[in-house]
Amino acid sequence: MFKNLLSASLVATLGMSVIASASAADGKITFTGTISDTTCTVTGGSGTNGGTSDFTVALPTVQVDALSAADKVAGATPFEVKLGGSTSTGCKDAKVASLYFEPTSAPINAATGRLKNQSSTSAATNVEVELLNKANTAINLATGANAAGSEETITGSTATLKYTAQYHATGGKSTAGGVSTYVNYSVVYK
Repeated sequence: MFKNLLSASLVATLGMSVIASASAADGKITFTGTISDTTCTVTGGSGTNGGTSDFTVALPTVQVDALSAADKVAGATPFEVKLGGSTSTGCKDAKVASLYFEPTSAPINAATGRLKNQSSTSAATNVEVELLNKANTAINLATGANAAGSEETITGSTATLKYTAQYHATGGKSTAGGVSTYVNYSVVYK
């Protein structure tokens, strides 16, 4: 009996040490963030239809010859996003604001960082829409760092963020047809 009890005790002890080693951690991931009390209203500025929160930028009609080969661009259209205003009490001065384009938006091409054409009627092919920051540098929308390059400091409860949208030929000459796409965004503050 003593021998069986000793064997059972030994098995239980060895079993616990195996469980302990199986759950040993290889490292730790820490997540940090900030919740801001700055809340600015968002309105489409010049170059848009002026909608609140959701707005449209109309790119010009260009000829297929302008997009005759891969990586040709055409139809550069500057547009602004207005934050706050004189009656926007939550839009706090001295905060730095920018748009963060949600990298999981369905039309983002993960390989190029541009927006795939989603037009449902007679869609143009071999073309994407590319966004540029205020320095006219292409924004890779597929990365989490896409808010950089167009930051503005809020002054007088307002800020104006400046961007450009343009057609970008992909995979060869673009064909004639409609172009329509979108991107989801969030306003971020520092």
